[in-house]
Amino acid sequence: MSSTGALARRVGTSSAAISQHTAVLRQAGLITTRRHRSHVLHHPTQTGLTLLNKTYFVKAVGLDNQSQNHQ
Repeated sequence: MSSTGALARRVGTSSAAISQHTAVLRQAGLITTRRHRSHVLHHPTQTGLTLLNKTYFVKAVGLDNQSQNHQ
């Protein structure tokens, strides 16, 4: 779980830009968002986690390089 400000600092962009991106991710059902006091917290949904795990698996075993070599 990360706040908008923490995500902005992590990727080196503005909180406004993160808010726009998280809105798209939320609409796609990849994250949920809730307020906690003065913070807006984001958490991946099960679908979001599944996509992240597949992406990391593909990169970890080098399948992304193989697919680029066959194009």
